[in-house]
Amino acid sequence: MKSEQEPSSNGLANTGAQSVLPTLVSSPCADSEKALDAIPDGYARIPKEGALHYMRMCESAKSGPMGGHLECEEDPTCLHCIPQWKRDRASLVTNAYFDQGLKAKRQAIISGSFPDPASQDMIILMAVNWNGVALFFNWLCSCEVAGAHDCKERSLVVATDLQTYEILSREGVAVLSPELFNDAANASSKSNDPSEKIGGFMGSMAVHICMMHELVSMGYTVLSHDADVVWRTDPRPMLRHPAYARIDVQSELAPSWSARSVANTGFVIWRASKKTKIFLEALVGLMPIMMWRACDQLLINSALRNWRFRQLHYETFPRELILDLHTEDGKGGTASWISNKTMVIHAVGGNKENKLFMVGHWFFNRTCPKYFFRELDERVPHAIRRQPGYE
Repeated sequence: MKSEQEPSSNGLANTGAQSVLPTLVSSPCADSEKALDAIPDGYARIPKEGALHYMRMCESAKSGPMGGHLECEEDPTCLHCIPQWKRDRASLVTNAYFDQGLKAKRQAIISGSFPDPASQDMIILMAVNWNGVALFFNWLCSCEVAGAHDCKERSLVVATDLQTYEILSREGVAVLSPELFNDAANASSKSNDPSEKIGGFMGSMAVHICMMHELVSMGYTVLSHDADVVWRTDPRPMLRHPAYARIDVQSELAPSWSARSVANTGFVIWRASKKTKIFLEALVGLMPIMMWRACDQLLINSALRNWRFRQLHYETFPRELILDLHTEDGKGGTASWISNKTMVIHAVGGNKENKLFMVGHWFFNRTCPKYFFRELDERVPHAIRRQPGYE
């Protein structure tokens, strides 16, 4: 692997990826802020009683693909079927999110780091825990290879543990401490399953959804993605293209039916609009369902399919551009799909670091002096650490 790759004359790094920007040109009318931010008649409005009562998710799921996953014969709102301790877990996060003192502290950090919401420079939002911190730095290193040298400056990270917070703060990343969620991200639950802890995956996804709503409410466009993503070329010029201006939400494609629909939440852009803000407000209100079913993709896909949001403009990205990486040996699966059109690779499932390494996209080593440091050795698989060029 080359230690440095310079951008080519077309502005793309020499990773083999080529420009695939759409050739469509929008009209002046389509570019107007008023046209883009209008709320259509009949679009969802979340009433005071909240999204659970308004959207009746368990009733909506009966005849659709969520059947068997969102079923509650006793109650179309799902509430009667959600264990109280899981509702309490959701309340830990949402109560802290709506706390005015904590909100003021978070927004002071956000405004200080990103002073111009109206600019085209979207915020890149991630939730990172200690298990994923090496993946986060690998993504930063991939940005350097791709010629996107401002990734750190445009990133906001929600750290779900203090160890991750301290390292990211030291490295100059704009990061929110779990304390800004009243330590909700570290609170324990009644479950003995580590994945059911607030500080685990579901806790980080709950906080992540809250922050998507907060940022869009502040006027920011948000590129939300997981830490197990690498950039082969900077996708933001494509995301800013006028052809996409009217699309409220775009996501990576989820080809597996385990997601119960087509949205993979590992790479999503939430464009700042009133429609997007209302949708994210609904997701925050539906948090007990996510805790109940332990799946953020199930929640987001089921809300996207809900008839009340049919006027939200949602699309998936072409799979050849934003690729889900499934492979056991670095050659089979979707590894063989990587081409000069592939802009982003998302390592889905387990064994993420090794998957990226096997397809030549592990960049967190000494060839990335801007971000590489040995303190994270324990978070990097031994098979990668023993390779020439790591130490």
